[in-house]
Parts: sequence; C-alpha cells; structure tokens
Amino acid sequence: MGTQPRHSGQPPAKKREAGTHQPAAASSVPPNQLYDPTLIASTLERARGMVTVAARLLRCSRQTIYNAVQAYPEVKAALEDARELQLDTTELKLFEAIDKGQAWAICYYLKTQGRKRGYIEKVEHGADGLTLEQLVLLSLKMEEERARKAGHA
Repeated sequence: MGTQPRHSGQPPAKKREAGTHQPAAASSVPPNQLYDPTLIASTLERARGMVTVAARLLRCSRQTIYNAVQAYPEVKAALEDARELQLDTTELKLFEAIDKGQAWAICYYLKTQGRKRGYIEKVEHGADGLTLEQLVLLSLKMEEERARKAGHA
C-alpha cells in the first residue's frame, strides 16, 4: 500500500527514482516522495500564483514548489497563468475604481500608464542631474536675487 503525503484528501505522491535521495526539510514530505506536478499546478492555480500559499496548502516547502517549476513545464505554465489571471483581476478592480471617479485610482493610472503623455510628478533627470522641482526652486531664487539687486541699484 502506497504512502500518502501528509495532507489529507490528496492523491498519493510519486516515489523518487533510485539515486535521487535528498534530505528533506522538516516541513516537507519524506525524501522518498515527490508531489505530482499536476497537484502542484492545480494548487498554484488555487493559490493565485502565490508560492508560499501553495506550499502551505501542500504542506511542503517553497523550495519544493520552485523545484517543480524548474523541472516541469506544466507547473511553470500554471504559475505564470495564475499570476497573469490575478494581475488581470486586480487591473479590473483598478478600472472599477477609475469608473467610480476615485481620485487615487485615476492619479495612480495616469502616473503609471500616462507617463508618455507627461503625467509624472517630477522629471527624474533634468539639466545637470537636477529634478524639475529643483530647477524651478533655483529659478525662483535667481529671480529673487535679481529683484533684490535691482532694488538696491
């Protein structure tokens, strides 16, 4: 009779091939067992691409998940797909906030997506490495100095 992974309700784990014995971390399954890539992929989908959450659901280490991502293209695809879906879902929430006229959402979107149109808070590199804010302050100080000198002449 096969040994089940430590989590309940899951299919039996595959055994490692001879010569691949590696010490396991205290929180992972015994070293002679390996989680099925399909199980890891479906768990990553359920966890929305969050590796730590998937590892906790499987009762294994994050490294077990990362190893499976490297070893199995279907696990890597599941991770990428889950993260893309979560990103799309999050962007939809942002658009809902924009549609409601929420200023923070409008401002955030313009700062991130409207940069090409000039929606930025400051120029990152101006003349001589100064920001636009620094150039404006310098210009104001120079004007004040000119006005002060003109008043004494």
